[in-house]
Amino acid sequence: MEGEATRSAPQPPGAHPPVGLRRMQSNVDDLKTFIWNPKAKEFLGRSMMSWGKIGLFYVIFYLCLALIFYVMMVVFYQTLDTEGRPKWTGGDDSILKHVGLGFRPTTCILKAKRTVISYYPTDLSTLQPYVDSINKLLMRYNSSNFPENAVYRDCSLNMYETEENRMKDSESCAFDLDVLGSSCSQEPLWGYDTNSPCVFFKINKVIGGEPQTIQNLSALPTGLQEHINSTDDSSVALSGHIWVWCESDDVELEQAAPGVPIYYFPYLNQKGYLSPLIPVRIMNLQSDVTVRIRCRAWAKNIRFKNNNRPLGQTDLSFRIESGTSCQL
Repeated sequence: MEGEATRSAPQPPGAHPPVGLRRMQSNVDDLKTFIWNPKAKEFLGRSMMSWGKIGLFYVIFYLCLALIFYVMMVVFYQTLDTEGRPKWTGGDDSILKHVGLGFRPTTCILKAKRTVISYYPTDLSTLQPYVDSINKLLMRYNSSNFPENAVYRDCSLNMYETEENRMKDSESCAFDLDVLGSSCSQEPLWGYDTNSPCVFFKINKVIGGEPQTIQNLSALPTGLQEHINSTDDSSVALSGHIWVWCESDDVELEQAAPGVPIYYFPYLNQKGYLSPLIPVRIMNLQSDVTVRIRCRAWAKNIRFKNNNRPLGQTDLSFRIESGTSCQL
């Protein structure tokens, strides 16, 4: 009985820690030893000599990878013409061969995804962004801003050139906005201080792209046919130009020079190349009335639609605001 009483007597507090606490303490000690073992002089389970060998291996390994990458890039760039045409320009059916139609001024995009040129004629802060956008584009056409070593020639002197006098790949055709016969001019403010603003269209540059003229007059819009028939020789006009023509059911348009001479093509990444511009003036807009115009490039090999998506076409809306205006 006395022995049983002795075995069942309670132990003093703190004599033996709980099993869980002892296990946690053992794990902490093992972790400390793994991080740094003072007896074996090991860090994270490896000696300093072992770490040095591993470090040296990875330094050499990544240097070799970098050298291989450098050599491959050198070989790759030997196949490219970084100063001329890109490696891939697409086949005849490629989207890269189908031009788009750009325009200035740049505009704001509303929630409805419509491109709207909106301004208040008596408020300079609303129209100045449009004017600045056009001026920025036309700065490139000022001879004082031509890049060094750029070569220009008056291509209109031999518009229907032969192979003997064909323009060199390093040359560009000069472009003079003043000869277009349009009423659009920088003063006053490209018309944005009035109700008859101007917009400038240009065919986007496609390296190697060479639009083909449309010889069939009936394939063109009625208004464009009338313009071509009003020229001195409609057959010469057809054979020497592609066209950018705008139409609207809401407003009258002034299109003095819708033709783009074919001697501006192809674009071969010439230094200082000047894209021909097509000015269009929207006449007599009414306040708080949104008008829409649709402009399209006309050439035999400019596909109008690709997978139901219009190509070579731009839709624009114009609105003179009497209240708040759209900010760029």
